[in-house]
Amino acid sequence: MAESFNSWIEEARSKPVVDLIDIIRGMLMEQRSHRKLNSNSWKNPLVPCVEEYIRDVTTRKEHFIIRQSTPTKAEVEGIKDRHEVDIESHMCTCGFWQLSGLPCVHAAAFVGMSHQNLWHTYIDEHYYSYRYRMAYEGAISTLPGKEQWLIPIDSIFVSPPISIRPRGRPKKRRIKNFLEGAKKSKTNHKCGRCNSWGHHRSTCKEP
Repeated sequence: MAESFNSWIEEARSKPVVDLIDIIRGMLMEQRSHRKLNSNSWKNPLVPCVEEYIRDVTTRKEHFIIRQSTPTKAEVEGIKDRHEVDIESHMCTCGFWQLSGLPCVHAAAFVGMSHQNLWHTYIDEHYYSYRYRMAYEGAISTLPGKEQWLIPIDSIFVSPPISIRPRGRPKKRRIKNFLEGAKKSKTNHKCGRCNSWGHHRSTCKEP
């Protein structure tokens, strides 16, 4: 989602922060208005993308064996697996119905067999058209040009924080490996035999 939003505002990201916020405000205002006008023309109880999903899931050429237990419960067996479906609780053991709020292929096969084609009764309320319109009921306020903005007189000027840290990325000294041309540091060793410096006990030649 963040990558999609960043791609959407890519041209505005090079602007100063005040201009950036103003451009994003205008883009969101246009988007909300466009989606609100589109949703007013919808006649069906479900949003168009869900209507398309229902058409797709009900026209798949998959063969299922349905063993009905009660008017609302059944076993739906496919080529590779078998699942329990409860259309009253909106549950299938494949888990898709519970996660998405949309009936899976197993539930669609059972609902289609029982000739109960009121699909909106098996779909979560969040996919209803009126819910979509509720999300875009409000409006973003319009604003005049930046040259007409009022500058408050009694405002408090906020200075940048006092910091002794220099600008930019702090430099870090790290140990280079031999591929980067690091020079081997010379360290003095103390001999444990004669207590002299510059050699090890194993190479000691002192008497």
